[in-house]
Amino acid sequence: WEQNPLLSVPKLVDKVIKAKQLSREAAALYLQYLVLLRPTAKALAEYNAWTPKQLAAAQEELVEKELLLEAKRERAGRGHFLPGGWEAYKAPLPPNESWKLAMYPRSKALAQEPFHALFERAWKRIEDGDEPRYEEVKR
Repeated sequence: WEQNPLLSVPKLVDKVIKAKQLSREAAALYLQYLVLLRPTAKALAEYNAWTPKQLAAAQEELVEKELLLEAKRERAGRGHFLPGGWEAYKAPLPPNESWKLAMYPRSKALAQEPFHALFERAWKRIEDGDEPRYEEVKR
């Protein structure tokens, strides 16, 4: 699957490992959460050929590093999210993290370029200081 960065962009995974001090699996999973619109447990297990235990370990590592958070969100179909805003679109569009909107400029539901290119573009945003995070509210 091209949605698996370990196969589609292994050198980029190595960059993420070094930059964020992550295991190989957590680095790949972080890239997937940055790009994929539906990073459900079922989809990630299929793309990565991981067991539920492997996925849970990588998610836990990302939560500990504060790169993901555990939460419940309507219609998400998952329990882990990037920090920041949430777009609760109505069906058939998938609800998603606001940070991802720039990755899908012409469609909020379909990738418009190959996933390896999306992984590269997402990481470039991170390197440029545009990380998923909550904005400070100014009063």
